[in-house]
Amino acid sequence: MVGDDEGFAEMGRKIADRRVVSAAAARILDQSRYPYTRFTNTIHGWLQRQALPVRDAIVTEMNLGLAFLNWYGHAAPHVWSHERVFKATEQPDNDLRLVEFTGKLAFVTNFSCRSGWINLVERPFNICLAEDFMRHRGKGAIGVLAPSGATGTSYHEQICDRLMELLFQRGHHVLGPLVTQTKVEYHLESDSPSAVEVSDQFILVGDPMVKLALPERGVSLSCTPERFMPGSTRVVRVELAHSTIREGTASLLAVFHPLEPMWRCEGEPIVAGRAVFELPVPATQTAPIRLYGYLCNNLTRQESMGSMVLSPARTGWTWSAARRQGRNLLRLEPAVGTDATPIALSVNGARQPTGLLEATLPVADGAAAPVVIEALNEMHPVARWEGVLLPLPAPGEALLVAQVQVEPSPLSALVTRAVAATTLYNLSDAELEGLRVRWLAGEANLGEESVALRPGETRRLERILRPPFPEGALKVRVELLLP
Repeated sequence: MVGDDEGFAEMGRKIADRRVVSAAAARILDQSRYPYTRFTNTIHGWLQRQALPVRDAIVTEMNLGLAFLNWYGHAAPHVWSHERVFKATEQPDNDLRLVEFTGKLAFVTNFSCRSGWINLVERPFNICLAEDFMRHRGKGAIGVLAPSGATGTSYHEQICDRLMELLFQRGHHVLGPLVTQTKVEYHLESDSPSAVEVSDQFILVGDPMVKLALPERGVSLSCTPERFMPGSTRVVRVELAHSTIREGTASLLAVFHPLEPMWRCEGEPIVAGRAVFELPVPATQTAPIRLYGYLCNNLTRQESMGSMVLSPARTGWTWSAARRQGRNLLRLEPAVGTDATPIALSVNGARQPTGLLEATLPVADGAAAPVVIEALNEMHPVARWEGVLLPLPAPGEALLVAQVQVEPSPLSALVTRAVAATTLYNLSDAELEGLRVRWLAGEANLGEESVALRPGETRRLERILRPPFPEGALKVRVELLLP
């Protein structure tokens, strides 16, 4: 990847770090790290600086043979960068004249402005970079992706990141489907109204059925344990295996979050077709971890890659309330299919004895008592219950009310229906009749309903919300009017 000054190279480096599994297979050329010289612009006649050492480095890499060459920065139809990093057109100083005839052609991508302006007729700019890379037999490019117009850096960053993920991590090596899928996924993920216009600027010059010579997917990955427990699992053993790559070196890339720094380990030896890594799992990790493996036989240069998703343990819990021996209790039970059970509960910040999954609720002495219960696995919360304990006339008896939850969250213009829900627990020996439940959002009264609860009964209540949603709709609450 070649990056302009003004921070473009660093943007490209971050994308490469996220998407290229083996960092040893990628090289970043940062224009700002090379010396500049002065020259007189032959077209405009003014004096400006140029970065010829960067051009020479690009030519050297192309002569050695590249599978992929990316420019990230400013451009005009005929040149990369204000500092003339690489130049096309039919002028005598066309830089492709310096590239040797090797037959090793790269897929060249341009995340810049106008380097694919193929219908420009003004000479000497009528031959744009995208065309020039493709018209020299035996050197240049096997295909070029370049924009015909100008747009902002943030759009290019999103498209570049998506293309490199598809190319280097998901095995999309045929040019036409690669470019099409890149645009489709960019449309789906972008919240910009100009997303279609931006992606339509990018033109593929070349045969869309060309398949790039990149490592095929043949590496199998396995993990021990098969799932990680958030806050508890510290290390996961990851094994990479291949049927024919029996020796060489291996690399593993773990992406904890799509836009954040990740964990990478390279150079692990392959023994009898297998390589083993010890993956540290952050204590705060709750989302699935994407794993990408790369194996290479350093003698035969046979390469292969593979990927998998390491998921967190399945966690699902149900809460049940009871009154026993004069105490009000809230019990946590793992749902069917849950991988692990928490080891303790915390009630209003006070940790219960380890292994005790029944929480003793506070006493409501004539006033409502807030209740916050967390289920802990070591020190990491895996389930949470919030609500309030309302005293009833009989001593020690109470009505437990769960905090109202609104789904989906957040509400948006696309949401046509939302559900507000709460749960009532009758922690008494008496039947409650004529209990009035009032639903409120801010100052708006969403309606009332009458509820009857048998002794010890648990009842889930729901309220349908439809647009226009009232202010504070995500903080719906209930008021209970005792008979």
